[in-house]
Amino acid sequence: MLVHARRHATGEPVAVRVEGGRIAAVGPSSEKPTCWVAPSFFDVQINGCRGVSFNAPTLTADGVRMVADECRSHGIGAFLPTLV
Repeated sequence: MLVHARRHATGEPVAVRVEGGRIAAVGPSSEKPTCWVAPSFFDVQINGCRGVSFNAPTLTADGVRMVADECRSHGIGAFLPTLV
């Protein structure tokens, strides 16, 4: 998939090639941009979500994956798991 967008910091038009759900290449674009692109967020404090708490004695790897997937759906590329 090829997405024509603008860089968040400069407004420069770019073509972003996505393969397998990942960015494969970024280059100049002469097409009209349809959206903006920016780096993902880094959240410095995630205690958990959707009923999963990182300090629960019942925490599982699947629970951590669910929290990571939920964070990604909101544009968070990385996070710091914290304990309350």
